[in-house]
Amino acid sequence: MAVKGIFVSDGGALAERTGGFSNTILHEERGGATPFFALSAGMSETKADNSTVTWYEEGIWHTRAIITAVSSPTGNLITVEDSSWMTENMIFIVEATGEHIHILGISGNVLTVQRGLSGTGVAPIVVGGGSEQAIQCIGTAFEEASERPTAVATNPYPRTNITQIFRNSWDISRTAKSTTYRHGDRKARNKQTAAMIHATLIEYSLLFGRRHMGVINNKPYRQMDGVLSQLRSNIFIAPTDGLTRRSLDDYVERLFSKNIKGQPNERITFVGNAALRALNEIVWRYGSYNISVRENTFGINVRNFVTPFGDLTMIPHPLMNDSPIFSHDMYSLHPAAMEIAWLDKTFHLDEGGNGQASDLRDAEAGVFTSELTVKYGLEQTGAIMTGINVDHFAPCPCPLDEEGGDVGEG
Repeated sequence: MAVKGIFVSDGGALAERTGGFSNTILHEERGGATPFFALSAGMSETKADNSTVTWYEEGIWHTRAIITAVSSPTGNLITVEDSSWMTENMIFIVEATGEHIHILGISGNVLTVQRGLSGTGVAPIVVGGGSEQAIQCIGTAFEEASERPTAVATNPYPRTNITQIFRNSWDISRTAKSTTYRHGDRKARNKQTAAMIHATLIEYSLLFGRRHMGVINNKPYRQMDGVLSQLRSNIFIAPTDGLTRRSLDDYVERLFSKNIKGQPNERITFVGNAALRALNEIVWRYGSYNISVRENTFGINVRNFVTPFGDLTMIPHPLMNDSPIFSHDMYSLHPAAMEIAWLDKTFHLDEGGNGQASDLRDAEAGVFTSELTVKYGLEQTGAIMTGINVDHFAPCPCPLDEEGGDVGEG
């Protein structure tokens, strides 16, 4: 069965034959429609060896633990959610009271501790009172000639994605190919248009794809998880009455709180036009943020958004403006976390040629094919904010309170 694609015959092309007209066709397109795919040229990439791609990640070593129970408010047995990373002789501070404690023994998730170190005094620890109780590690203290402490290891955990097949074709009749057009080679233009559509559909899936497997014509098909489906930890919804500096602070502070070992703590942020207007409004109202234009990267229009917590390389994404939903979003991604895995890089096959089609049709055709997936490692380094708008902004800057927030801002 033929694959539907870009097709032209002579019947619909009378107005494009040579004559007293301009030789240029103004072809509508989205400006820089595939920035993620374009950036992939500078990303890490790998060769997939089958349709399921597996990689391993290792989490950040913990230094903070949530208290789930105590033997008594002033007792020396404290139960935590996870003690797998702890060793004896660690020193902790109880966040709610400032009390210092010393771990003397560990049994499962139950800690035997010495309390009230360094003159901090023993303060009651109350669990279940509506507020989180936690302890923060501030070091270790071993005795002289001590035995070797228990070794602590973090085990990498697997993550997977599946490859997706993309195909787009073009077609041209023999008559249309032999006709002289004022805009040039119609076959070449059909082929170029099919390649553009192919790249655009890959771009959509790299961002918005959601994992699925099914059967068509008794044969399996697969849909990958795009990078947004791989982000789970840092999902934000903008305030319904308009983006505030406080909500933006929360977003970028969380975003930059985790990094990939050995990599610069930087982010690429794709934005829709509605979100970009809101961010520009924040810049206009507050001096703690700044947007400046940077040199193009891979031919992409780039802005540098300077925040108190880190810089965002902002790229207005034209595909996000196809839908009013995505236009109000921004997606921040760590460039070192993203990797394209190709089972087969994009290739093109001709059907026919030299005036002879393989199925004896009076036409020539071709098809672009790609099979790939995308990996996003350490998803805590990315973030999503949806529903960003400026509809309810005041027309002029608001005075700031002493803590730097809007007067009256909750």
